[in-house]
Amino acid sequence: MTIQEALNFTNMYSELFSLKMPFKLAFKLHKINVEAQSAAEFYRGKLEALVSEYAEKDDEGNIKTTENGISLKPETSEECQEKIKELQSVEWESENFVFTKEEIEMFNNFELTPIQWSALFPFFSE
Repeated sequence: MTIQEALNFTNMYSELFSLKMPFKLAFKLHKINVEAQSAAEFYRGKLEALVSEYAEKDDEGNIKTTENGISLKPETSEECQEKIKELQSVEWESENFVFTKEEIEMFNNFELTPIQWSALFPFFSE
C-alpha cells in the first residue's frame, strides 16, 4: 500500500466515523486510521520540505501562491513534481491492512459513495 492510499483513507475516515457499525469493524477502522495518520504526518513533513525547497519566494522569503496553489520555480517545477509523485508512491506497511471477508460484508450495510469505497478497496483481500 502507498502513502497516497493512506492519505485517501485518512480523508475518508471522518465520514465513516459517524456511521453506526459493529464494534469489531469500528475498532479495525480506528486502528488503521491511527497508523494512516502516522503515514500522513510523514508525508506532510516531507511535502513541506519540498515546498520550501522548490517554491518561489518573495523578497521577504514568503512562499508565493497563485489561484492554483503554490507557485513553483519554473526551472525546477518538473523535478519537484517528480519528487512529490515519488513521495506519494512510498510503500506503507501496516499490520491492520486487510479486512476479512466477514468484515467486508459488514460494509454492505452502509450507503457508501464511490470515493469512500475506493479509499477502502486497498484494505480488501481477494
